[in-house]
Amino acid sequence: MIELSVVIPSRDAGTRLIFCLEALGKQRGAGGEFEVIVVDDGSLPPVEPSLHAPGDRFPLRVLRRDVPGGAGAARNVGWQVARGRVILFLDDDVVTGPDVVAAHLAAHADRRPTIGIGRLRSRAGPGAEWLARRFATAWNANVAVEVRPWKLSPVARGSEAWKQRTSLAEALSVRSPAWEP
Repeated sequence: MIELSVVIPSRDAGTRLIFCLEALGKQRGAGGEFEVIVVDDGSLPPVEPSLHAPGDRFPLRVLRRDVPGGAGAARNVGWQVARGRVILFLDDDVVTGPDVVAAHLAAHADRRPTIGIGRLRSRAGPGAEWLARRFATAWNANVAVEVRPWKLSPVARGSEAWKQRTSLAEALSVRSPAWEP
């Protein structure tokens, strides 16, 4: 049974999208519980509609918007066809850790209205300049946090920060202005 739907808006991503999908294929503790929906927002060339998940580890659908409308419009298309009780929004350049799906499912386990804000880590490759390495080290030590559930109150509403690495119960998607283009 699909518990979580990953929605990825994408435009002209190429290998970025492939790296994102490969990372999702390495998820632990979430076997058969999630699907991925890629919404191609007018890419040239288009994302291949027959794209498969690495090792066919999860159901993958590619939807196409011929006229680009931006990431918000693409997210709206994606969550509206999602089958999961929880929607996880990722950008096409996010390479997740192996526990991101399980962590977001755990954040929503009690089924109360929840928004899970995920961790974003910075990586500097082996050949990166010293400043890039220092930034990545400082970011990971001082800024990045694990997935944390945020229980909604009547005051909590949409925010730009919720659009990436964020999960919410599908029922909340309809009520939040954060997903408008």
